Amino acid sequence: MYDIAIIGAGASGLLAALTLSQSKKVCVIEADERVGGRAHTRYGLFSTAIETGAEFVHGNLPVTLSLLKKFKIKYFKVGGDIWEKRNGHFKKDDEFIENPEVIIQKLRELKQDISVAAFLDMYFKDKQYDELVKSICRYTEGFNAADVSRASSFFLLNQLREEEEVQYRIDGGYGRLISAMHERCISQHCDFYLSSAVQTIRWAENEVKIATLNDKTFEAKQVLITVPCAVLQKDDEGKRGIQFMPAIQAKMEAIDAMGCGMVIKVLLEFSIPFWKLPQIREKPGANLGEFFFLFSEEAIPTWWTQRPVENNILTGWLAGPKALSLKNRSSAEILELSLQSLSNLFEVPVSMLISQLKKHHIENWSTHPFAKQAYNYVTPQTKAAVKILAEPVMNTLFFAGETLYDDSAAGTVEAAFVSSVLATDRLLGTAQNKM
Repeated sequence: MYDIAIIGAGASGLLAALTLSQSKKVCVIEADERVGGRAHTRYGLFSTAIETGAEFVHGNLPVTLSLLKKFKIKYFKVGGDIWEKRNGHFKKDDEFIENPEVIIQKLRELKQDISVAAFLDMYFKDKQYDELVKSICRYTEGFNAADVSRASSFFLLNQLREEEEVQYRIDGGYGRLISAMHERCISQHCDFYLSSAVQTIRWAENEVKIATLNDKTFEAKQVLITVPCAVLQKDDEGKRGIQFMPAIQAKMEAIDAMGCGMVIKVLLEFSIPFWKLPQIREKPGANLGEFFFLFSEEAIPTWWTQRPVENNILTGWLAGPKALSLKNRSSAEILELSLQSLSNLFEVPVSMLISQLKKHHIENWSTHPFAKQAYNYVTPQTKAAVKILAEPVMNTLFFAGETLYDDSAAGTVEAAFVSSVLATDRLLGTAQNKM
């Protein structure tokens, strides 16, 4: 009998295990064969570590940075030129959205939260706003991985009002932090059970029985569920990834109100950094040799380099409904789309790109069996849903994860960490976590 069973060994589950196993008998039950969840650094595939999931630290995020300091892991600032290519022309541009001041003014007029699509329909229906509307949709889908018909207008307002923050990468990737946390948990006698997908949770007050698909059973006094939101939401057949007995209807209705963002991430390593070739650097109006981000209207629209680190790796990004529309495409088909997108962007033959391509990796998070999504986005119902999910059920069932977060860092590893801190406070009965 464990004091606490944690379902899911992603960022939230690991931080909870790190804290709770200092004073409690804890086990972590994970469906995948590894820990880390959607923070997945791959070593040995390319000439350097690659991030197939979470990649950046989006600003001076207190919990993430305190953990990096705790484990003496270095991180560094990233940045560089931001370009876009629209209607066949390159433009150096740090503005992701057309006329943000106009949008902010109209968003402030809203008395209640509505979807971004409803907001656009309310204020920007005229044809003169077509480019502005396109830019908001591109931003909402591309950055938040959101569906504009469900994404929160209030959250968009918060994003537009915020000053741009510095971005970091972790030296060696998020995998270094994940490994350090995992190892510390083991040293604190926390038990990990991998390749053990939870099927049912039978519960009564201070009594939990957990059954997995590989016929393992666990007993605990309390359980903390940290799995991705999409795992708990109804699938196309109306089934949920984990069954609760007895049912917890209000919690599941809150889960269904959440926005689950879809992402396809493409990593390509070339023999040379072809974007630095003279014929590309000297394109009219563009010196792309030092670019950091490049936005476009291609099938795979967003690309970035590893700057300030110099190497031959490009990362492609497709998010939101467009990523979901490619859910059933093979990796080979997505690679073909990626190379064609780069060919169109840089005006070089696909054959040249193929001849220079050394390694590639496609990560389609919507098809991952134990994630079914990339990260959450905020809907008009999220704030109320978070309150419902955050409340324990009879001091026995607890929830955590980036799902339970609706502030400015939504959809990040920091969101998962913050939610974990709040959940462990409740489990330990403390007013404030002293991490």
